[in-house]
Amino acid sequence: MKCQITSIMKFKSVICLIFYFILINFSTAQKLTVEEGNALADGLYDIELLSDKGRKELKELININKFERPLTNLIEFGGPKVKRGLSKSQVLIYLRDAFFTDYYHRTGILRRRALMEKFGPINIKGNTTSKEAQKQIKAYHHKIDELMVDFEGFEIEKAIPFEGDSSVLGWTAFPSLLGSKIGDEINRIHSKRSVMGKTKTRTLRDLLALRLINPYVFEKIEKKIHSHKVSEHELLSMAVDETMPFEDVVENQNNVRSYIQHLYQQNVVPKDNLADAMEYNSQTIPIQLFDLVPYFQLGRIFKLEDFDSNAEIGYKQIYESMQLIVPDFKFTEFESKVVYNKDPWGGDFVESKIQIQFKVKDRIYKGETFLNFYPKDSIIEKEPLIVRGDIHVLVNKFLLDEASPYRLFFVKKKKVFDSAIDESEFGLVVLDKNEYDALGKVNTNQYLSREDFDLSFSTMQIEQSIDAFMENGLFAHLTPSEIADGMDCVFSSTIENYPSILSCFENVVTYFDLETGNYKNPYEELTRNFASISRGAFRPERIVDTFSDSWGKNNTKFGFELGNKKYEIQLKSNFDWLDPEFLSLINQARRENNIEGQWYLCSDDGEVRGYIFLNDEQYEFLKENYSDLFLDLNENYKN
Repeated sequence: MKCQITSIMKFKSVICLIFYFILINFSTAQKLTVEEGNALADGLYDIELLSDKGRKELKELININKFERPLTNLIEFGGPKVKRGLSKSQVLIYLRDAFFTDYYHRTGILRRRALMEKFGPINIKGNTTSKEAQKQIKAYHHKIDELMVDFEGFEIEKAIPFEGDSSVLGWTAFPSLLGSKIGDEINRIHSKRSVMGKTKTRTLRDLLALRLINPYVFEKIEKKIHSHKVSEHELLSMAVDETMPFEDVVENQNNVRSYIQHLYQQNVVPKDNLADAMEYNSQTIPIQLFDLVPYFQLGRIFKLEDFDSNAEIGYKQIYESMQLIVPDFKFTEFESKVVYNKDPWGGDFVESKIQIQFKVKDRIYKGETFLNFYPKDSIIEKEPLIVRGDIHVLVNKFLLDEASPYRLFFVKKKKVFDSAIDESEFGLVVLDKNEYDALGKVNTNQYLSREDFDLSFSTMQIEQSIDAFMENGLFAHLTPSEIADGMDCVFSSTIENYPSILSCFENVVTYFDLETGNYKNPYEELTRNFASISRGAFRPERIVDTFSDSWGKNNTKFGFELGNKKYEIQLKSNFDWLDPEFLSLINQARRENNIEGQWYLCSDDGEVRGYIFLNDEQYEFLKENYSDLFLDLNENYKN
């Protein structure tokens, strides 16, 4: 049976959709037979969503039926990783990809890319910013623009009227084309269906009418498309992401059942909680780690509505509740204070933080955590209770000082079928190393904090390290006040390595990123920083830095004077990237002036590097007692 063509689009859509309701049946089952899949393909064509080409291609894929996709395992633990066979989500995936390629076709991006490949790159000699080069570039693109006039993709989209609001996809929101090789996979979307968001509401309703999505998914996506600029491709991406978990409910529940049994065997879930955990799993949609926290041996869910809405009071109440699950954690003299600081990035905002301090066993623990940003002219009568993922850090400092085998973990709650975090509640769970390992792959999940069971960097060990650094002259250039500020910084911070200790003290370690944020004089700034940490050994004068004047050029001049000698070098100029050869010039000057000591690399996160200045005696002492400080001695770093 075919739906009769009629000039009244609305009537046609209704008749066709009613027919496919009957053909596919009113079942909410996600799996599809080949016959049902073919009926869907015909339906998508008859309501003018798929073109005839798209319909034929989809039916061909359905008849082959070699579909597969990753399972949406919310908790990975054994079990299958791939779901095979024809289902509604597979049809949605096909539609998503069809809208993706047609989007790039109708916007002319594919055509323009093909023309640029045909003509080859622009052959420009010399400076690309010169007038002649700019003229050459302009002529090149003008030639392409002329060939793009009356391009069929433009005409197809232009002929489609807006339905509802006129929000279309913005130029800053293109789906990524990186790595995509699009050949003949175009014109799969009907010529009367927009790819720019003009028919997004009708498209969403059609997906519901054909039962490719359920009412829950429809309602969720409908809210998003009316509050954001969304294309049909983005709409289908949402539909895929929201629909797959519904298809995988059974697999997830079976997987989680095995996972709970595993946690019971590893003593994470006690026997008294096992039956309740299993019952919970059997009565709910697929669960996340957060939902298991109440069944752990030492776990608790914290709902912000259960605590005072004033941050200073609420934080104290939350810490009091932590005492119920953390072994031997009993504090006194608890203090909390909200402070407001200037925007660290120099914007027109102020940031709020809450400072926490308490005493356990005659040892004071203090730290602070970020709360929020506000416009700088805001009047804040009471800081609302907001909990970030580091509220537990001070408790782990206590556990480390006690040489405890336990660590406290923060567990975020993910919104159902959404990657966003639900900040209205969070979980805390106490685990030892074996219990943590028993969590398996889930312990790499972004919703569970990562904690270190290493007993290094306890308060006592940090104090001993600072004493050793002082005895060996690393802080000889600092005043008593500056040393006191450094000590306060150390014991208010999370210390994970020696550079994080040394960085708390002024002019001991200097950091820089080769992709600079200083567009005026970065080499001058860095040279002064390297001088500052040398404790007076390196004193360059009359520094030359033409970085800002060399923007867009091939080279930039850098130099300085030291010991009545001028040092100068032409560095490569690459926009905001620095040339690391500037360090070679500094080291050349150090050697030629017989400066006692040199700079050593002590920190590198892949972007920002940190250097410390040491004389030979300091280096030998630290190499023997604190070898982890030197990355050049670390085989893992070398590799």
